[in-house]
Amino acid sequence: MPQGFVLYGELSVRQNLNFVAGLYGLGFGERRRRVREALEFVELWEHRRKTAANISGGMQRRLQLAASIVHEPELLFVDEPTANLDPILRRRFWEEFRRLREGGRTLFITTQYVGEAELCDRVGLLVDGVLIAVGTPDELRRRAFDGELIQLVLGGDPGSLGTPLKALEEVGRVTEVLKDEETTEQAASRIRLLVEDADSALPGVMEVLNDAEVLSVGIPQPSFDEVFFRLVKGTKHSE
Repeated sequence: MPQGFVLYGELSVRQNLNFVAGLYGLGFGERRRRVREALEFVELWEHRRKTAANISGGMQRRLQLAASIVHEPELLFVDEPTANLDPILRRRFWEEFRRLREGGRTLFITTQYVGEAELCDRVGLLVDGVLIAVGTPDELRRRAFDGELIQLVLGGDPGSLGTPLKALEEVGRVTEVLKDEETTEQAASRIRLLVEDADSALPGVMEVLNDAEVLSVGIPQPSFDEVFFRLVKGTKHSE
């Protein structure tokens, strides 16, 4: 599936799909069935008589997806399908990709939105044309952070956090203390700890913070944007 619109604007939605299906040698009856199934899959059946040039950009993307699956391929290559789409339509595309995967198809997707990558079963990160990492989203998270995160929200004066922060740095299972980058008073009381294993490190962390005002404790999943940043940063430092 190409990134730009490459079908025929002067043809109707159904005519475009019928033409593509014919290129794969499908007979009349089979072609008719698959055209309808593909258009219903991308929710364009009601728009089948509209000229392709007169439908929205989002509909054109969905029409191209229908053209890519009308011959029922086992492997589908999709080039940045959600580029320049609004968040609602992007989510809709990924719901359709999930349905294709559940139907037994394999999708190879490129995306400029790093956060979308974690929706895939396996992810490869390319930097300057070089593949720097491959793995499941969870495997890449552990590789990027070399462990797991514990997030703490501490009450009280943010300026008085020096003592508990210093104590946390000395806890054996804590490998790094990550201060929040935001500058508001509330955010200044939020810190993240990088640990080898969150479940085993948490008792020691809470013991150190016994006298502190702990408002909340969590074990968050780092965003894939953070994962990408740390992996790229680590690659640059190793050069």
